Amino acid sequence: MKLRVMGRYDECAAFAAIIAQNVPARYLRSISPWYPNRGISTEGRVYIEFDDPTYYTDLQPYPLNVLPEKKRR
Repeated sequence: MKLRVMGRYDECAAFAAIIAQNVPARYLRSISPWYPNRGISTEGRVYIEFDDPTYYTDLQPYPLNVLPEKKRR
């Protein structure tokens, strides 16, 4: 799984630090450097890549219905 985190440098750095400190290293593949967005912007992005947690047999499976239902218009 790959997440894109968008925000200012300090926000992205703080979030990446939280992930690095709280997610076991074996589940965390990589945290990219901060890339500034194009144009005149104070925001940028960081990519955080995780290993497939289902590979590890010591984890309990998560229920697939934890995401909220998409509201229909």
